[in-house]
Parts: sequence; structure tokens; C-alpha cells
Amino acid sequence: MKKGLILLCLLFLFNVSIVMSAEPTLQVSNVVKKQTIQYAPLYLKYYKIDKENMIMSFVPLSKTEIKQVSKLEKIRYKEYKKIDNYLRKQNYFKAYNQNPDYLPTLIALYNYYNVKKQYTDVVKTLEKIEKIDQYDLFNKDMLNSKLAMAYFDDKDYHNAIKKILSIQAKTNDIKIKQSSAYFLGVSYFNIKDYNNAIKYMSLIPDGFDKREILFLSYYNLGNKTKAHQIANQALNIEPSNFVYLLRAADTSTNKGVKLNYYYRAKKYASDDSEKYIANKYIVLLEDEKIRNACKNIKGFVSIPQWAKIQKEDINLMTFSQEMERQNDFYKDARSCSSKYFGNDLKDCLNNLNIKQEKITQKLIIEQQERNRQIAELEKIRQMQMLNYNIIQQNNLIRQQNYELSRPKYYNSTISPVGNTYYINSYSY
Repeated sequence: MKKGLILLCLLFLFNVSIVMSAEPTLQVSNVVKKQTIQYAPLYLKYYKIDKENMIMSFVPLSKTEIKQVSKLEKIRYKEYKKIDNYLRKQNYFKAYNQNPDYLPTLIALYNYYNVKKQYTDVVKTLEKIEKIDQYDLFNKDMLNSKLAMAYFDDKDYHNAIKKILSIQAKTNDIKIKQSSAYFLGVSYFNIKDYNNAIKYMSLIPDGFDKREILFLSYYNLGNKTKAHQIANQALNIEPSNFVYLLRAADTSTNKGVKLNYYYRAKKYASDDSEKYIANKYIVLLEDEKIRNACKNIKGFVSIPQWAKIQKEDINLMTFSQEMERQNDFYKDARSCSSKYFGNDLKDCLNNLNIKQEKITQKLIIEQQERNRQIAELEKIRQMQMLNYNIIQQNNLIRQQNYELSRPKYYNSTISPVGNTYYINSYSY
């Protein structure tokens, strides 16, 4: 009899230890896969689940309900409540250490990583949620959409494309199709699949991102005709946009049109650095026009070229002076080429060279004068510094003489400390 009781006790303890070591399950009767019943973790019965928004809210038991549950379930309930307290206090990692597969914790971590923009962790957390949720607790399309955006934000464009294509294939909603087309276009562009980038970006309404992706995709494919069309569409919306003007110039095949775009870009430049960029291309095209105009001149001709003048005189001019002189130079050059031919054109261009030489000489003289003035100012500064040092030295000598000439008085005091006497002496 005693042996039988001992055996029963051992069996009971053995069974309890098994239950405590495994997460209790709750049958989900409406979910059947491969004709087998799926069981969800027992803790789900304590949560209110928003299927569409992936929100799980803990619903605590009342005091009466706690009294009615079994001792074992009461232990489990306390564990769940402890985790919920961690989550309420935003101690997500303590909650995770309690149970790494606890869905409410994983959802809280997903939101935390999303706010922190730690997208690699967002992906890992969502993948784990997707793996654990075998009970259709959450809307699968919603979960797939979140995971697709997580891959996209994490710059894992290959996985983002797979997820977005699966979402697009399952819907007839126009807004969803346009939204997915946008993310597909950007994803394909970032993996340098420019043909697919064009395919999907062409499906969405006109906008800044669409024009950017289409222009750069056509440009990278070497299709400058299409790229030029996109650049002009952008200019119709923003006629003074510096970047769009440069793009239109770069993709134009007509050098006259190209030059016009660069002049417009220079006009609408927001600062000197932008003016410098546009001007660099203007100089190349304008100097080429002058060389082409000289092709029919017989004999030697010294062709005036601004690029050479600019390089030689760069340190003699401010940027604004350089721009003004350049404008006058090309104005004179265009006047020569439009009015004269042959030797007459040669004489006109020679006069332009002489004019520029005179301007250079004038700038050199002005620079020399500035250098002389700077040297003079430096000489004055050094003299002032020397005078200052002499005055300081004289003041120091006078102070020393005064100290030596005045009588000195001495005073001493005796201070007893215990059996010892200290003598303090000072002079003034």
C-alpha cells in the first residue's frame, strides 16, 4: 500500500514538472492546417487582440476570477502579469529575457526598434512574429506589408521586392497597387535594375520622386533622349531649378540649346559655387564657338580663349570681377564672329586679344599697388609694435628704480605656540 502511494506521488510530481517546463496551450478551434488542430499559448486568453493593427492589450483577472483558477494556472498568470508590468514600464529587454517567444513582448520591441529606426532589428523581430503566429492572430496582409516596409527601410531591397510583389499580386485596390509600384520602382533603382525601375515608376502619378527615378534610370541606361524629356517636364514645373537646368543641358544634343540652359542655370544659381559649376560648361562651349568661327581664316591667327585668360589671371580678380570680365569677353567675341569674316574677323579677334592684354596689365598694376599698400601697412604695424615694446620696457625700468630708491621698513612679531616661539618678519 505504501509503495503504491509513493509511486502515485512520484507520478504526480513527474506530471507537474512536465507541465511547468512547457508553455501551456490553448486550442484555437477555428484554425485547421493540414487537418490538424493548432494550439496557441495559454497566455493569449489574457489578451485582447486587435488583428488588423497588431495590438495586444493585457486583460487582468478580477480578484474573484483569480480565486477560481487552478493553482498551476495562477502561477502562470503571475508570470504573464510580471511580463506585462515590464512592458508597461518599457523594460522590454527584461520582458524578453523572461520569455523570448512572448508575442506581446515582440510587438513592443518591434514598435521600440521602429521608433529608434533600428531597421535590422525591426526585420528580425517581425520575422520572428511571423514565424510564431501560426494561429492567424494577426492579419497576414498587414504583417506582410509591415515586413516589406521593414526590408525597404533596412535597404534589403531584394527581400523588399519579393514581399511587395506578393502583396501586389493579391490585391485589386488601385491605391495599394500604386503605392507598391512606387516602392518597387525605388527598390529596383537601388539594385540598379533600371528597366524595372522605369516600368514601375511609370505606373504612379507624376511627382518629384517619379521624375527623379525616371530621369536617373534613363540617364544610367544611356537613353539621353528620354532623360531630356523628363528634365524638361521637371522644368515646366520649376523653370528656375538649378539642378533641372543642368540636367536639361547635359542631355541636350544641340550645343546652342545646351549653352542656353547653362546660362539660365548660372542666372538662377543660389551661390558662387553653383555659378562656378555652370560657368565651367559655358566656357567650354563658348571657346569652342570661337575656334569654329576661326576655321575659315587663312594664315596664322591668335584665337582668343577665355579659359587661358582665366587660368593666367585667376589671382588678379575677384569672382565677381571674373564674371563681369568674362561676360564682356564673350560679348565682344560674338560681335566679331557675327559681323566679320576672313581677315576682317582676324583683325577683330586680334583687337580683342590686345584689349584683354591691356586689362591684364591694368590688373597687374592694381595688384602691385595693393601689395605695396599691404607692405606699408605691415611696416606701420611693426613700428607700432616696436614703440609699444619700448614703452613697456621703460615703464618696467621706472618701476624698478622706484623700488630701489624708497626706504624699506622691517617688522617682526613673535608668536608663542606651546613651548615654541615663532618669529614672523616682513618688509614694506
